[in-house]
Amino acid sequence: TRLEVRLRLSYARLEMGILVILVVFVAHWVACLFYFSAAIQNPSTVTWVTEYTATVGGSTSQLYVGALYFSVYTLTTIGYGDVHPVSHGERLFTVIAMLLGAAVWALVLSTMGTLATELALNSIYYRTLMDSLPARAALWSLPRKLHLDV
Repeated sequence: TRLEVRLRLSYARLEMGILVILVVFVAHWVACLFYFSAAIQNPSTVTWVTEYTATVGGSTSQLYVGALYFSVYTLTTIGYGDVHPVSHGERLFTVIAMLLGAAVWALVLSTMGTLATELALNSIYYRTLMDSLPARAALWSLPRKLHLDV
């Protein structure tokens, strides 16, 4: 495409960049929705925000970092558990986030496998081309020095 040519990017690097942006985008939205799942609860309901504010603090940036932390370890299936859903609505949202995380990582892994296969094919093509050079040099009667320079 024009972007690949203009920025001198290989298809594999462009695809990897798109995957990184996708993962960051999904992690951000899961974090925002995790906070939202607590914010829409009845004010008397104990939520992850209530517990997190009591231990860490309640500024907007602290809550976002806590939600992003939860998002990343949920999407990557690490699951430390120090920030966790408390209410029923938060648990329901977490189940959806886990399913989304599984789908995102399946996409990432399958795309990386495809890219690795394509890179291997490019490498095989290059090696085949390099292996055919001596025969082509002999066919075209190239001087030995020129053949070695190529």
